Formats: sequence, structure tokens, C-alpha cells
Amino acid sequence: MRIQGMLGAPASLLALTVPAMAADRAAIVDTYADIAQAGYEDSLVLARDLQLAIDTLIAAPSQDTLDAARAAWRKARDPYMQTEVFRFGNPVVDDWEGKVNAWPLDEGLIDYVDASYFGAEENAQAQLNVIANPT
Repeated sequence: MRIQGMLGAPASLLALTVPAMAADRAAIVDTYADIAQAGYEDSLVLARDLQLAIDTLIAAPSQDTLDAARAAWRKARDPYMQTEVFRFGNPVVDDWEGKVNAWPLDEGLIDYVDASYFGAEENAQAQLNVIANPT
């Protein structure tokens, strides 16, 4: 009987809180949207910093400007990677995500990829393998 009494109190408290949480779905969606927006805004700010670092590297190539561009890239990836979670099950994000995070070329253009690599249908150069290609 003592165990029932101990378990009964938390269960009754849980019963009071679950309906309150379920009834506030709009607040959950708003919070989700706020978190996503903050992540994308952070990504945009650091992407602009990365663009400046790349422009500086192009204008004045040196080890220092290369190191700065690499550091800017690494820094810009952190908030962007946090936004990747918003892609799952979200067709709105999937529709434009490839324009944001797409490589300008297929990985197989640079190095070996398995013969079944899906990019080959879309790009004749997808399996060129520049690194191992003697020509």
C-alpha cells in the first residue's frame, strides 16, 4: 500500500501536466520556429564573414589569408550543422536545402567513389576521379 501511495502522487501530478503541455501546441511550434530562425540567422552572419575571408584570400593569397579563410569556414559550419536537424521530415527545408549546402561538383570528380554512386546519372563527370586520372 505504501508503494501505491508513493507512485500515486507523481502519477496524479503527471496527469495534471500532460494535458497542459498538449494543449499548448502553438507555443511549441513557435519555439521550434524561433530556434530554427536563430540558427539560420547565425549561419547567415558567419557565411558573410566567410565570404569576406574568401574575398581577402583571392585578393591577397598568402598562408595567413588561407588560414583565415579555413578558420572562417570551420566557424561558419558550427551553426549551420545545428540547423541540419530541421531537414528531417520537413519538405519545406528539403526543397531549398540543396541550394544552400550543395557542392558545386560531385565528390567523384575529385576522388574515387563506388560505381553505384548516384551522381553519375546526373553528371557525366561524377566519376572522373581527377586525383587518380593520369590524363
